[in-house]
Amino acid sequence: MNKDQLVFIAAAFVIIAVITAAAQFKWLPGGKVGATLIFSAGCGTILSLRLAGVPPAWFAGGWSGFGMALFFLLSGYVTHAGDERNFGLPLLLGMGLTLLGANAVQFVAKHL
Repeated sequence: MNKDQLVFIAAAFVIIAVITAAAQFKWLPGGKVGATLIFSAGCGTILSLRLAGVPPAWFAGGWSGFGMALFFLLSGYVTHAGDERNFGLPLLLGMGLTLLGANAVQFVAKHL
């Protein structure tokens, strides 16, 4: 593991930790603005893992990548009502849609 990978993996953990703490202590604004911040954190987490190149199978455009994207998307809708749903749904949707997009780009690139 090189230095860049370590930085991007650490960034993914920091993004999750910061957005979780902000939501837990109710530092985020409510409504669409808060949901957009949480969604962006989910996107940033997956992009950070993509830049680190780990786990490579998630971003290869194969079954495992699309399966993980589907898992994240469905997990967002399984969360309970209330604060858990207000946090989990946008976070997991951001992660799932970003992973789905990265896999779709890779799938198309492989098959052109």
